[in-house]
Amino acid sequence: MPNAQCPIPKISVHLWEEKIVDKLNRDDRSKQRKQKNVKAIAELLRTVLQTQDIAVKVGSKDSAIYVVLESASIPPRKKWVSYLKYTLPRLRLESSLQTVKVYGRQLGRKRAAWVEAFELARPKASDIQRSKVKQTVNFLFCLVGCSSFLIGASWNWIGDREWHSNAAIFSSNPETMSLEPETTKTKANNETPSASETNEAKNQSNNQAKGRFNLLFESLSPDSKIEPILLQPFPSANLVAIFENISDTIEASLPPASIAIKAVGDIVPGTNFPSNKLPAKPDLLFESVEPYLQGADLLFGNLECPLTLHPYSAKDISRPLVFAFRAPPSYAQVFKKIGFDVMNIANNHSSDFGSVGLKDTIAHLEKAGLKTIGQKNEIIYLTVKNVPVAWIGFSTYHYHNSVHDLENAQRLIAEAKQKAEIVVVSMQAGAEGVAAKHVRNRTEMFYGENRGNVVRFARFAIDAGADLILGHGPHITRALELYKGKLIAYSLGNFIGYRSLSTAGQLSYSLILEVELDLEGNFVSGQIIPVRLDRKGIPRIDTQYGSVDFIGNLTKSDFPQTPLIIDSQGEIAIKPQG
Repeated sequence: MPNAQCPIPKISVHLWEEKIVDKLNRDDRSKQRKQKNVKAIAELLRTVLQTQDIAVKVGSKDSAIYVVLESASIPPRKKWVSYLKYTLPRLRLESSLQTVKVYGRQLGRKRAAWVEAFELARPKASDIQRSKVKQTVNFLFCLVGCSSFLIGASWNWIGDREWHSNAAIFSSNPETMSLEPETTKTKANNETPSASETNEAKNQSNNQAKGRFNLLFESLSPDSKIEPILLQPFPSANLVAIFENISDTIEASLPPASIAIKAVGDIVPGTNFPSNKLPAKPDLLFESVEPYLQGADLLFGNLECPLTLHPYSAKDISRPLVFAFRAPPSYAQVFKKIGFDVMNIANNHSSDFGSVGLKDTIAHLEKAGLKTIGQKNEIIYLTVKNVPVAWIGFSTYHYHNSVHDLENAQRLIAEAKQKAEIVVVSMQAGAEGVAAKHVRNRTEMFYGENRGNVVRFARFAIDAGADLILGHGPHITRALELYKGKLIAYSLGNFIGYRSLSTAGQLSYSLILEVELDLEGNFVSGQIIPVRLDRKGIPRIDTQYGSVDFIGNLTKSDFPQTPLIIDSQGEIAIKPQG
């Protein structure tokens, strides 16, 4: 137990010359350096996070660093990834560590709500000459580093402090990542150490301090003249304030490296026509999946149900296999509350209640703060992270932007590309049902209706300048393809079909697709968050990963040459070349 009578000592800190620290580092073994790297990162994050109710786990395996953030609510992705992207490359980490993978999840859940990976690019020598803003950032990081080290050092002087590592990254993963610091060995029976032992201990302590400060202060210029300083540990409240200042400064001074988009398929939240099949509480439709819809820059869905009070359907539902859906206008607020940004209305149900119902739907969604896409010759623009993103909705019908009219599609995409960095195309096309799960480069027919050649259109759109293709309409999930560096999702399947859409067998497979794009619109990474619809058509997170296997197998079968890898956890990556 700590000695309550022992005051916290003041510590004189010397920042050693770069060449001395380099020699010390070269004397360490690679494995020991990796362990020090992991502990330094863990200590820095824990110090910053200790009053923010976020638990952190840090570990390494092969050439990767793994960071897991857990809290009662999902940790904000943008804030923490920006912090890590700026901080970690500036620490003098073991050169064999090349990649960082960050997981954010809610406490008590096995799956991560978001995952982001990035390469651990070291700063160039020329980067040392920074602007005043970045010099301020470096100084703030130094303060955090000093505080982290000094608090730990002070605790060691007071007495041994027991650390507890968090749970493994995922409970299903048998490998755990130890973050336990090495304990200090003491003499038994209060034996007094000899003078040589005392000097050896002091030298070891100095070497450890040098190594620690080498990690935290590497970004300072080697030519800087730094005098010894006398510091006291910062209170935790000050550390949090420093971090907030760092985070704000980083976001203001650094351009974004990528944007993240989440997308889901067909949404029919119930209907009150011709009879009432609405849920008692519409919020419950999203109860299982809501946390997993958060964390992206943009969230997209395909709404296959008019939001209107108009009483007259434009369809003759007395005919076989003819369906008309209608939901209350108040559902627009439900979608907004969940976090949707863009809703596609270029589909075969948006006009179930004629032009009146369609206009009502658009008006209610836009009043709630959502953008709608799919009206003929219309392009929607949104700006995220100061990056303009264009959205265009296509279907197989002439009163929408049609997949059959390639000339008009090329014109619209070219126009969008002139005004936006990234162009996203929504595509309602393809035959329906289990028999239509495979994608072929040919025209698809459904009950005599030409549902387009989805492969031809998707690739044509990319050739014209589109960066991401989000397909829907077949009511079943389909394969993914990477074409010229751009991702094509041929069908996102059903996402909600409350008492309306079939969920038998493979029709129950669904997903939340997360895609990371760079500023050129190229695919960087992705995630299939597996979802399965219950018998009422309500989406539930699928712990069996059924849709991951289903989509993975379809991708291998339908596009064997595509350079995509989908692992058992749903992570989508590009195969290494060579």
